[in-house]
Amino acid sequence: MIEEQIPRKIAETGLKMKRKVKDSVFTKLFAEQGYVTELYEALSGKSAKKNPEIEVITLETVLMNGYYNDLGFVADGRFMYLVEAQSDWSPNIVLRVLFYYVRTWEEYLSRRKISVHESKVIHLPKPELYIIYTGSEHLGIEQLSFAETYFSGNSPIDLRVKIIRDGCGNDIIHQYVRFTQICAEVRQEYGASWGGNQAKEIIQRCKQENILVRFLEQREKEVIGMMTTDVEYVNWMNSKWKENYQQGMEQGREQGIQLKQERVAKEMLADHMPMDLIMKYSELSEERILELKKDLEQAGEL
Repeated sequence: MIEEQIPRKIAETGLKMKRKVKDSVFTKLFAEQGYVTELYEALSGKSAKKNPEIEVITLETVLMNGYYNDLGFVADGRFMYLVEAQSDWSPNIVLRVLFYYVRTWEEYLSRRKISVHESKVIHLPKPELYIIYTGSEHLGIEQLSFAETYFSGNSPIDLRVKIIRDGCGNDIIHQYVRFTQICAEVRQEYGASWGGNQAKEIIQRCKQENILVRFLEQREKEVIGMMTTDVEYVNWMNSKWKENYQQGMEQGREQGIQLKQERVAKEMLADHMPMDLIMKYSELSEERILELKKDLEQAGEL
């Protein structure tokens, strides 16, 4: 049983760790203004001016899937981009984006001290909503609609999210997507033997393919640290799970023995056997036998 259960637990944890590495890189990458500008150019298809007016409004809460893998920014005061990276597919992503969308508007208005009760129409930047999907499932769709997903298109409100599987050329979207693919390839090749050398292998392959080169050169130790820390955590979880499992087995055996001893003592008490014999055959102390006798008397069984 332990040989079957532990690998399954490790595999489940390992999948979470793989997502965590990708999400961490997404967060670090787009925490830098230059890469946000590149993302804006890739999404809009326009070349940004020399000093584009870009305001990052990513919410400081974990809403999507337990990790910071979302990004919100306003470009030139006219467009609001909300971008989420996802490696696991669910049609309910569109509902989560709706929640995030509303909360981002609240943050946007709060920063500007704008009240929804103003007498004039509030100026709002036009929303652009995207999912960068890096999973292996072939979706066959280019966008998700809130109204169509939940109400067959018949809804007074709607929200449409564009799905991106890759970028164009070697733009920043392609580089991030290819980074996630290289991570998956290396992890699949090395499996359980994953460690610091494999983290370096990912970075080396990225450099060879001209993927996030500047970012990885600047943050190589940090990225390797994120990857190897995840593996150390999985190994720690593995050892703790085994330890707890074994402790549980031992405790279970002890509890089983004690229950058997108490059952013997209760049966002998019910037959009004002498104390010395009950102690001999149940292997319980006189004090414990008297406690059991009291319990039986209170239950009306003696």
